[in-house]
Amino acid sequence: MAHDQPRPLFWPRGPEENMAGRLRDGLRVRVETEKAQYTAGEEIVGAAVLIATLPIKHEGVHLRLGCVIRVHAHAADAGREYLLKTRRYLENSEQTALSKGVLAPGEYTLPFRWKIPVNAPASFIKTSPPNTAYVKHRVKVCVRSASFFPRDSFYDHVFRVYRLHVPDQAHAQMSHPVNKYCCMRSGDVTMLLSLQTNTILPGKTITAVIRLDASQCMLTSAPVLLQLKQQIEYHVRNEKFVISTVMSKWVGNALVAGEVLEKTVDLATPADLECSVSAYELHCRYFLTATLGYGIVQKKEVSVEVIVGALRGDSTKSHALPPIVDKGPPPQAPDSE
Repeated sequence: MAHDQPRPLFWPRGPEENMAGRLRDGLRVRVETEKAQYTAGEEIVGAAVLIATLPIKHEGVHLRLGCVIRVHAHAADAGREYLLKTRRYLENSEQTALSKGVLAPGEYTLPFRWKIPVNAPASFIKTSPPNTAYVKHRVKVCVRSASFFPRDSFYDHVFRVYRLHVPDQAHAQMSHPVNKYCCMRSGDVTMLLSLQTNTILPGKTITAVIRLDASQCMLTSAPVLLQLKQQIEYHVRNEKFVISTVMSKWVGNALVAGEVLEKTVDLATPADLECSVSAYELHCRYFLTATLGYGIVQKKEVSVEVIVGALRGDSTKSHALPPIVDKGPPPQAPDSE
């Protein structure tokens, strides 16, 4: 299906993409769920609908809930490229929906119900050529072939998972002071960065307090810089790749010698900010960083790690699929030799 604009690798998926996929000649499948997005710890309820137009002999139809982590990373030196793809399935999630037999022409509704683990990683995608990484959750439908040359047929239904992050009141006044910052032997500067909370939401503002004390310094600094940085870490074959991106920033005034400055800053964040992720070989972390510089080489950063989360998985952010309709028991057919 052609699209006017380039789209992400696997979401958001519209109803036209989720409706049906052809597994093999004479057999089509679609997966219907109550909504397109879930919060970790929720139950996912739905059904796989198989539509057979010809009699199809099979060894069984299986459903499974899983998570796929893919990292495609290039080393700094030329000629080294790493590709990692890890499949992790929820324990005891595989179920045999239909046992060995023959699918007669007709429509088969195969219901499923699983609980998404509370510690499941959030869905994630990051494309920064030549590096790519994603975490996707899926319901996998597998039809085992009964032919002489077996070729199993698969269909993946992808849904998005959010992590539930509640602001941690224990860190309501999180701060990171840096004292005795020497600037060219011309005195000391004290830096302090504090936040109201360690958890932020995409599209919301971060309220931070910057306190700079240059009462013992005899130089004027460069403009004060406050940045929200996204740090992506890939761990592939004992190699570590780190990509740092500035997501939002604020530029203040220069710190005059002898001045004491305390500034409250409301820093806006992008609405499409990805959630913080820690998924085995892939990590997405965020740091709020205040930078103070003197001259070319005299720079000091104060960083506080923050968590980007979602209070709930809002199904209105993506196309929600139609509700499941119970179509009754599937048609039966005798086994054929």
